[in-house]
Amino acid sequence: MKSVQPVHKLYDEIYTLLGTNKLSTTNIMSVVIMLMQVVETYKNIKGDQKKNIVIKVLRMFVKNNCTPDESQNINLLIDLALPSIIDTIISIDKKKIKIKVGKFLKKFGSCCK
Repeated sequence: MKSVQPVHKLYDEIYTLLGTNKLSTTNIMSVVIMLMQVVETYKNIKGDQKKNIVIKVLRMFVKNNCTPDESQNINLLIDLALPSIIDTIISIDKKKIKIKVGKFLKKFGSCCK
């Protein structure tokens, strides 16, 4: 599979995922997770390549569809945080990191009664 084909396919997927909404700093993580789920189905592409495709597609989408102010904010998030966030999401998915929210909420909830 050529690397250009998955990029364009994933780029088109963003429109489906967003519907009538715009990409923003508040919904980018939901979009990233959905894009990761889509790119996971690409069998001929390996781990880091998948992450790079998601990031590349998001940058392309921002460049072509966001105002300069929106682009600046979203690109800052993409550049500074997105690669490590994607790695963390993957680690959670592979159960390398466990988040026990239930236990935390029980402890937190009991102290606030």
